[in-house]
Amino acid sequence: MKAINIFKTGILVSAIALLSSGAFAQAPNYTDFTSTGGESIDSVTVGSRMPYKTQAQTAVTGLVYQYKWLFENASGVNQNWTILDLAGATLTEATAGSGYYTNNEISVKMPTSPGTYKLRANVRTVFNGTALCEAADTLANITIVAKPTLAWPTPAQAATCYSSSMTSVNIDNIALTGFGAWEVEYTLAFSNFDGSGATSSTKNATIGTSASKAGNYSMPVDVTQAGLYKVTITKLTDRISRKALNPTEIAAVAGTDIPSGEFTLIVAPQPATKKLQHVRNM
Repeated sequence: MKAINIFKTGILVSAIALLSSGAFAQAPNYTDFTSTGGESIDSVTVGSRMPYKTQAQTAVTGLVYQYKWLFENASGVNQNWTILDLAGATLTEATAGSGYYTNNEISVKMPTSPGTYKLRANVRTVFNGTALCEAADTLANITIVAKPTLAWPTPAQAATCYSSSMTSVNIDNIALTGFGAWEVEYTLAFSNFDGSGATSSTKNATIGTSASKAGNYSMPVDVTQAGLYKVTITKLTDRISRKALNPTEIAAVAGTDIPSGEFTLIVAPQPATKKLQHVRNM
């Protein structure tokens, strides 16, 4: 039976916007794909699991709606990616081989290498198991990018002078790749110069803005007094990787994405020049 197009052409397809950097705990914050501008392409991180959604059709008594979810490469070849629900469970096609599902909201696991793909979406009506009418396909662009990386400058050490008004010291010339703003979690180990008074704490820092891309940046490190501060990066995300539903799975790997070693900050006390003295004239 030939399908009759009774739907408005151009089914609304939405891509996820920025999520919290923690575990996925709330509904995705979707935004519409557009033909131009910043939302014309959905940039996603390699290996990330990403959600997509179409607006649900208005219910019609006795009819069922099914939604097409196909992911193609740049040449238009179907990649046969496994379609999942938001929790990560595999969904079954409404009709085997059709690409149609009963879900208007799904997620997919992205490949582990950068590349360019397209999402093909559609909706159709079904009555007693027979497909009736379908909308026109809509294509949306997806670009898969590498995970963000952070590298210390060489040597991984810097020295500065402490004053009582200071609250932080910058580590300069940190090499970052990815898309700002970057969020960094680090362990800060402090000790006096003789090794006494050792403490350790977990800190966070934000580097760059939403306009920042790969380059050298400064990272602020909390300081409270003169002494030795050793900084170890434990977590790194950029504004693209924070969109993923599986942040733990794509977490930065020490020695690959982030340094396996520490950066040492030598924060010396600022000396004060005392009065000059001389032998009294005879």
